[in-house]
Amino acid sequence: MPQPILKLIAIAVSLGWLGLILELVRRGRLREDHALLWLLTGVALLLFSIFEGALRFVADLIGVVYAPSILFGVGMLFAVLILLFQGITISRLQAQNKELAQDVALLTWEVQQLQQADQAEGSTSAADESD
Repeated sequence: MPQPILKLIAIAVSLGWLGLILELVRRGRLREDHALLWLLTGVALLLFSIFEGALRFVADLIGVVYAPSILFGVGMLFAVLILLFQGITISRLQAQNKELAQDVALLTWEVQQLQQADQAEGSTSAADESD
């Protein structure tokens, strides 16, 4: 394929990606704080698609021979950051889940204690009325 067509395809895919992320946020399927890294990925892809020289500049700057391999590296970096962010979120949710389970267990125990006290009080009242 000629180079201009590939550039247009890359720009269209990048814009489509950004549109998808924004639509998922709009529909509430993706939280804003989770969408940030995905949006940054889309913006980076869009910028590299629009400005071909930027990719070559970055490649020369860090000493990479094959400039398109930077896209792979950037993609891997964002994937690792997203995985790290998800791991942090899961750890936080596990701690909250454990705390909530303990609170529910304590509340259940307190309700049982109150029910037993009511039953004991009810049987005492019934015995007093029969006398």
